[in-house]
Amino acid sequence: MCWPGAPRATRGAWSRRSSRPACRDESASHLSGGEKQRLALARAIYKQARIVFVDEPTASLDAANRRKVIDLFAEFAANGRTVIVSTHDAEMINACDSRHQIGFSAA
Repeated sequence: MCWPGAPRATRGAWSRRSSRPACRDESASHLSGGEKQRLALARAIYKQARIVFVDEPTASLDAANRRKVIDLFAEFAANGRTVIVSTHDAEMINACDSRHQIGFSAA
C-alpha cells in the first residue's frame, strides 16, 4: 500500500518503524489482522496523529517486536502525543506514565 504524495524518505521511515513495507499492491481488506494493525500504526506515524488509541498492540508479538512497539509509543508520548492503550501486557503497562484499571476489584 502506497501513500500518494509522501516523500520516499518519509515512506521508508514509517514503514521501517512499523515493520511494514512502504508499498504493497494489495488492498487492506486482504491483509491479516496483524498486518492491518501494523498498517494502522504506520498510518498514525505518517499522519503524525496527536492521539493514538490501541487495543492489545503487543498481542501475539515476539519479544523484539513487542519492545519496538513499546518504544514507539513511548516516543510518541515523549513528543507530546497522547497514547491510550488497552492491554494485559505487563511490560507495556510498566512503560506507561499513568495507569487506570477498569473492571478490577480487589476482593
